[in-house]
Amino acid sequence: MYDAIEAADQRAKPFRDFAKQAYQELLGRFYNQDDGQKRPMNLVARNILTLQSHLAHRNPQHTCTTQFAQLRGEANVLASLLDEISEELDRKRITRLQLLRALLSPYATTKIGLRAAEDMVKIDGKQYNPGQAYIQAIDIDDHIVDHTARCWEEAQWEGHRYKVSRQIAMDCGLFDPDVIKNLPNAEDDTNGMRTRSDRLSKMRTTQDMEAVEMIELCDIAFYGDGGTVIATLAGQQDGSKDYLLINDFQGPMRGPYEHLEFMPIPNQLFGLPPVALMREQSEAMNKIFTKMVEQVLRTKRLLVGDRASGDDINTAKDAEDGDSIEVDDVDRLKNIDLGGLTPDFGPFAQQLQAWGNMQYVNIDLAAGQEGGTDKATIYQGMQANLNVLIDDLQS
Repeated sequence: MYDAIEAADQRAKPFRDFAKQAYQELLGRFYNQDDGQKRPMNLVARNILTLQSHLAHRNPQHTCTTQFAQLRGEANVLASLLDEISEELDRKRITRLQLLRALLSPYATTKIGLRAAEDMVKIDGKQYNPGQAYIQAIDIDDHIVDHTARCWEEAQWEGHRYKVSRQIAMDCGLFDPDVIKNLPNAEDDTNGMRTRSDRLSKMRTTQDMEAVEMIELCDIAFYGDGGTVIATLAGQQDGSKDYLLINDFQGPMRGPYEHLEFMPIPNQLFGLPPVALMREQSEAMNKIFTKMVEQVLRTKRLLVGDRASGDDINTAKDAEDGDSIEVDDVDRLKNIDLGGLTPDFGPFAQQLQAWGNMQYVNIDLAAGQEGGTDKATIYQGMQANLNVLIDDLQS
């Protein structure tokens, strides 16, 4: 199993690296450490924040339907209860985070389930867990999936790593306390993956600096015709030779994991993140804007005159704004500008922005801009195309 996990990590590594680069493009150079790349016009940030605000600006409202008229009242009550649970789980925040992950990386994984309850409920001879619902957002750096699969349906297993307090793991009653006690402390870099996206804001620490002693575990869902089995093992191969816990999963046949991806590719497990379509124009525009700013900053306005007008130049140089001065020959003094902006840069930058808008289906309109046209009929057509994009992403 550990060999399979290592193979899964190797397969996912290029996509995790690109995801970290996308996070850096979004955050810019003033978030934590300066990466040296100037972004006067960050189209990635503009597009991502625009889509995020359109897709997840409030908690979802649930609707329950039934074919039986006498049960519609109960269905409405159930919908209200789901809305209340959604509020308690802070679904809006989780949804926004998962949207951000799905926009910047090939997919976002969410684990949905019920926390373990003290007592089980027996219905029709089966034991059910009545625990509280939870929604857990899983990062692409922590998610692992069958490395042989070409699509999600072919995956025979998937899981995720997580860190937990050693004391909680020993006291929860799920694991053998002696085994948990002997597990190594969680490492700062899981399997040496120093390109993890969370390192954008994290310094490297040592075990001695941890306030709470943490261990790393890994849950794996094995899919089969008879149902799904969830196995827990130590996060590091030298932690334990046996599975720490094995349980049958009560829920959907494909286990507790749900995936959000906007651009799946046939016969490819990893889809194309929307940010990949934005970075070319964004990086090109930032290079042009950076050059424009540098040219403007290098521009100098100088007061010049011939060598015989040195006294007049000094008099003018020392004068304050609004002063009256006398000079021998005012025609010998003049202001000249050195440097300046290359005339073609402005129109070219506008063209780049128009290309970026065209590349991602008139997103300028969603951001509150005119979309490059002043004609009502063209504007309405562009707005219709944008609405199709938003509806497609929402579905």
